[in-house]
Amino acid sequence: MQYWDEVLFPHILATIRGERYLIMTEAQINEELVNLIKRAIATFKFPNVSLAYDKEAQADIEEEPQPDRYYFNSDEVGYREIDILVAWTKAFWAEMIVSNADNFTNLYFDSNIKTFSPGNTLNNYQKMWESYTKLARELERDYYRVDTNGKPTFGSITEDE
Repeated sequence: MQYWDEVLFPHILATIRGERYLIMTEAQINEELVNLIKRAIATFKFPNVSLAYDKEAQADIEEEPQPDRYYFNSDEVGYREIDILVAWTKAFWAEMIVSNADNFTNLYFDSNIKTFSPGNTLNNYQKMWESYTKLARELERDYYRVDTNGKPTFGSITEDE
């Protein structure tokens, strides 16, 4: 059983940063990551292994209740699949930043205070979102060029070929 907080969360958190994560609790960060990963799994078109997942409620051994943990039903999920899921998660994370208007509002309304242009900030985040989406598509395209043994292939239409 491969738990998401062991195989996916570290890779995602190592590549995304933001001030909002400083004020969020670990449970809130985990909830956000779970939602982003679910979108990434739904976007991954034709994985070679099953990306089916489930949720397990932990026993309350300690006094604090433990959050539910998600896990892959298959132990065959490898780094090739994880790499693509991380790339799609980053793309959806960047999309979330671009779609949140609070990230681009003026902090000060005094004309004497000069701050960064919200338009330039939005433009930079939009370019980041586009580059993450392009990277995820490229990784997914390259994923289909090799079989499960890592050998180049064009794929087969039926099992007989």
